[in-house]
Amino acid sequence: MKNRIAVTGWHESRFSEENAAQSTPEMIFEASHGALRRAGLTREDIDTVVVGSCDTADGISISNVYSVGASGAFLKDESKIEADGSFALYYAVLRLLSGSFNTALVVSWGKGSNFSRFHYWTMQWEPFYTRPLGLSHEEILALQARAFCRRTGFEDKHAEEVLMKNLGNAEANGNAVRTLRGIQCGARGEMAAEPLRDGDLTPRTDGACAVVLENADRASRKKRIPISGFGLSTSTYFPFWRDLSRIASAGEASSIALKSAGWAIDDVDFFEVVERTPYHEAMLAEAMGVGLKDYLGGEMKRINLSGGALGADPEPATGLVRVVQAAKIIAGDCEKTANRVLTLGTSGLGYQTCIAFALGEAQ
Repeated sequence: MKNRIAVTGWHESRFSEENAAQSTPEMIFEASHGALRRAGLTREDIDTVVVGSCDTADGISISNVYSVGASGAFLKDESKIEADGSFALYYAVLRLLSGSFNTALVVSWGKGSNFSRFHYWTMQWEPFYTRPLGLSHEEILALQARAFCRRTGFEDKHAEEVLMKNLGNAEANGNAVRTLRGIQCGARGEMAAEPLRDGDLTPRTDGACAVVLENADRASRKKRIPISGFGLSTSTYFPFWRDLSRIASAGEASSIALKSAGWAIDDVDFFEVVERTPYHEAMLAEAMGVGLKDYLGGEMKRINLSGGALGADPEPATGLVRVVQAAKIIAGDCEKTANRVLTLGTSGLGYQTCIAFALGEAQ
């Protein structure tokens, strides 16, 4: 892409396990307004608005109808992606690359306190053969984690190390729902679905985030975060038709993103990924090309500087949150700074589809 599109604004609402003080439209407005303010733009400057949300999670059919005013999309070109917020970003990037638009506002949200995760995920099964089995997303994640452990020798002690690392990173985030404070080593809780324990699962989160995109010509005079590359990959729909010990879609998506940016894996300073469990962070690292031995040897410190989804998971906005966190790192809003960050979002059961963005200057 050669730096043709840039992130110029971003904002997150205040994340919490249950935000009774704000309605969903109020969270959306806070995120949208904050992103525009950071970009130095107003609603009138935005050509297109793309939202990433889920009717099942919102509990309303065609739920974006109710977000139009809060997201600034009234009487504007507006689209909805029924998937993780990172896929809405992908669609917005494509719209800008088409040449028909110069600016885009991408908004995504999740109010986990309002819906059942079990029903949210089981609704993604096809309704005739697999949904009646009652398999939850947790059980699919557990099957993947166990298969990964058997193939690689990854152990529970390693999972606890990853969990403690991410919750420790979440301390400095300032917008995490769960941190290391009050958590003791070994306190992963009761067994949820072997080998996963309650503490290995991401916390229920209410929150919204927004990102402003501009083409390179408009953003040239601003402090901008270039999107130098992106990649999308989809595996077969049924998890049991895949190798459960690997996340092939993550490897393919990150490889495409790195190639389009002209980067090698060693050129990446940090990674921000959607890790639904500590085991899956290791699986994603392996898929992206960070060897498991290197990962356990210290490379895990480069992954999820923000604390990741284990710190806060406002699904289905979590993938867009990773992009916001990457922008913060590059912009110098965090304790550690970097020039290049690779993000990874996902949608579908058991990481069926993954999408990667390379943020920072292209080679």
